[in-house]
Amino acid sequence: MKKTTSIIFSLIFFYSLAFAQKTKNQIEEAQVKQTCISFLKWYKRNSDNLKTSPVIKGFNPDTIKKDSILKVDMNAVEIYLSNFKAGGYVSAVFLNHLRSIYKSVSDTLTIHQVKDYFGPIPSLESDIVLGFGKEEILDNIKKAKIKHFLRIYNKALISLRLSYTTEIVFTLTREKKHWEIDYIGFNGDNKYNIGSQ
Repeated sequence: MKKTTSIIFSLIFFYSLAFAQKTKNQIEEAQVKQTCISFLKWYKRNSDNLKTSPVIKGFNPDTIKKDSILKVDMNAVEIYLSNFKAGGYVSAVFLNHLRSIYKSVSDTLTIHQVKDYFGPIPSLESDIVLGFGKEEILDNIKKAKIKHFLRIYNKALISLRLSYTTEIVFTLTREKKHWEIDYIGFNGDNKYNIGSQ
């Protein structure tokens, strides 16, 4: 009888440990998803107001005026990135990636000057964060479902399906008590995904 009782208590103990671990993982998964959803909602409300001054200068909408040269105003970029950081959702890694895109465009425009131009700038022709799928993503936030989730130590990878043609991937880092987004991209495994074309 004692042996049976000890086996039952052992099973209950191990089951409770396994259940507690599963619950902890589910809580972290929900926290990561909520961080991503909250960011998308924040971005929907604030994306148009992050750039307080033009990042690209030198557009020439006037056909009479000549010799305007396109350039990236890196001071305006820093203000934009500072406004982005103030949202509290993104990491320094994410901001440095955006900074490197603007720096690359700036370097290209310095080497290959573009005069009297009014049109899309290569690498900046779509939303710098969500690409050409910005509206599709932001219009389907409420439909977000977790497709894949992986957490290792203080890193998380989550894939959210927003619609049949929209699945985005986030990588995040846990900083103290909250998660910060390091990267946003599209799931290339879904051949119908708007980001895989």
